[in-house]
Amino acid sequence: MREKGWDDKMDVAYFHQNLDSLPLKKTVYEYAGEDSPLEESQVRIILGRMNFFEEDMNKKIQVLSGGERVKLAIARLLTRMAHLLVLDEPTNHLDLGAIEALETLMVEYPGTILFVSHDRTFVNRIADRLWIIDQGQLTDFDGTLKEWQQPKPKKAEEYDAMVLESRLTEIVSRLSLPSPHEDKAELEQEYQEILRKLNERRK
Repeated sequence: MREKGWDDKMDVAYFHQNLDSLPLKKTVYEYAGEDSPLEESQVRIILGRMNFFEEDMNKKIQVLSGGERVKLAIARLLTRMAHLLVLDEPTNHLDLGAIEALETLMVEYPGTILFVSHDRTFVNRIADRLWIIDQGQLTDFDGTLKEWQQPKPKKAEEYDAMVLESRLTEIVSRLSLPSPHEDKAELEQEYQEILRKLNERRK
């Protein structure tokens, strides 16, 4: 997710991978500029970043390749300036240049973008908040994918348990090979106390 604020009249635009509903008779510019609050020049800039140039503006959608249709559908969403964009695997069928252009457009987008992607590089460059689904569990993480992948610091109780287990191992070693100067009864008492604490933590 790339998160920004919005007002109480929220407009939502959705991109999905099924493009069968595209109006094939419309031109590239007609479709991208439809329902857009942007000036014509701004629409053309967004189209240009998705590799649609002056000679492409009057092309019918029906002559576009599958990848070009994906780029056009995304460009149309961006020109609508909705408060919330929902994108389903937006990098599928895009070449590297188009993905890089999309990254720039998404970073600059003034609204919130919620997207699903398995492209880790893309996610790390764009998302500033993550909803991660793993084994049926949803985790909300406020940060980037790179930050999420950093080694997690152990919780205080986990650290304490490690210290106790380490001390227990040391006592067992000392009891098995006792020094003449050590108080065996005192070591055994400490051993029992540590066992009690560890058992309480495991309940």
